[in-house]
Amino acid sequence: MKLIWALILLTVSGCGPLFGTGTGNPFKASGPANAIVIEPASVEIYAAVCQRIKGCHPASVVEECRAFINAQTTFANPMGITTSPSPTSYEIARQEANGGLTANWTSEAICEGKIDALACGDAAVQAAFVAGATDPYSAAASMLAQDCKGMFGP
Repeated sequence: MKLIWALILLTVSGCGPLFGTGTGNPFKASGPANAIVIEPASVEIYAAVCQRIKGCHPASVVEECRAFINAQTTFANPMGITTSPSPTSYEIARQEANGGLTANWTSEAICEGKIDALACGDAAVQAAFVAGATDPYSAAASMLAQDCKGMFGP
């Protein structure tokens, strides 16, 4: 358990202000008060997954979900990234923010819509959170539909 918290701490504390508020939350964009800040498409997907999990599994914690997803490599392929080794979710968002990856926002919208439409009884949603597991969100990427491959793939 200490290892998990250390991983979360390292993941969150190493983020800096790239996506964050300066407090280490890589899923919250920041900028001047009058600026329009667009989060990377990948971050929108991670947020949709965590929100759907929370809606179906009240014991889950959105911030914890985001931290675990950040460290996972399982989101790359379902979003159309086929490089080997697979990058972590955090690295995908970092590459996207730095211009190394360009998202197809139409595919992102379709993907996010499919995530939002998943029923709580869906097998992928049921498997996406396992309370008490070492990584309770290890199967979260299974919530991404085939349509999500178009985000970064052909």
